[in-house]
Amino acid sequence: MTLILAWKDKRNVLVVADTAVTRTNVSDQSVQDALKKGHLTPAFGEQLQISKEKMITEEVLKIHNIKNKLIIGYAGIGVVATDVINYISEEIDSDFKLCDLCALIKEAVKIYGSTFTMIVGVMAHKTPVLFTFNESNNREFIFYEEYVPVILGNKKNDDVIQFVSHTLVDMFFYGKFQVSPDRKLIMACSLFQGILIRAGFLSSGVGGLVTGAFLNRNGFHWQKDVMYIKFDIEPEKALKMDDPQIIFPKSKIIFQVYRDGVLAAFPFDVYKKLEDYKVLYNYVESSVQNKAAQDFLNRWRQKYESEIISKIKKFDFDFLIFLCVDKKAPNKMTFASKKSILAGKRMEWENGVPIIKISKELSREINPMYAEYFNQFHWLPD
Repeated sequence: MTLILAWKDKRNVLVVADTAVTRTNVSDQSVQDALKKGHLTPAFGEQLQISKEKMITEEVLKIHNIKNKLIIGYAGIGVVATDVINYISEEIDSDFKLCDLCALIKEAVKIYGSTFTMIVGVMAHKTPVLFTFNESNNREFIFYEEYVPVILGNKKNDDVIQFVSHTLVDMFFYGKFQVSPDRKLIMACSLFQGILIRAGFLSSGVGGLVTGAFLNRNGFHWQKDVMYIKFDIEPEKALKMDDPQIIFPKSKIIFQVYRDGVLAAFPFDVYKKLEDYKVLYNYVESSVQNKAAQDFLNRWRQKYESEIISKIKKFDFDFLIFLCVDKKAPNKMTFASKKSILAGKRMEWENGVPIIKISKELSREINPMYAEYFNQFHWLPD
């Protein structure tokens, strides 16, 4: 089960997806070991969905980078979709045309089946193209115009998902936010991250960490490194005073870094050691069950682990996101670049715990109880 949102503008195709998967191998020793280590605990603190028959966890990146020329997201049976995507990656020529790509997708599903739907973004003559395959379970292609939100997954007809998707894309279309694709992606990911947590969708197989990427004439780009500060709120008290201790109780910090198709996530309240960050990637089977995945992760850790640990220690992120998940409060998201954070506030360690010091002025800007409308984006000035 999945939720994917995609849209295109004049220069980019942008894709946002959840990471939830449903597994039936709950009794496997590898799964039990991962549970004990906390590796399957949702980073944002959602309730782990587990029973004797199945388990729903955040585990898989459902957005694929194909040779820096294609962006693909899928919903449905992950093993089948991944086989099809791998086939496309192996067989497609470097100078392919759009018709070649469509023919290759048709060829792949004849081999592996079509128990999935797919979103595909590609640049054709320096112009972004966005289409879906098998959206109506008919193995057909549907092509979309600019600023039309495309939603796949078992929650695609949910009223809330439909509303926020169209609201988000309309804001970009009407120019309310003239920002870079990096910032558009951050806004979309954080919006859906908050909505999925508030709605409790993980119990129905949708949720976990929300990830994103975009494609343009310069290639494929994962979301920038971000740090979330997720917090609940006490609305009655928050309206009366600007004390950060009142406004940000039960705060939780989640650090996310993307490198070479792998997301490293570190929720500070879950893991005791920095080396215990969790990793999410495109392999559908867990690394302990798949030797190729194990080898891939070992090489990846050798290359990036020291950099990632250093970034976590130094709070070295590109964007900071304040995300309120209290259902009683407006869905206000406040964003800050590294430049604005360095200029306006301090972040440091104290007894092995990250401490965030926020001024009263800044806390009022972040406070969702001062939101002008329910879904509000607010960028702090650089």
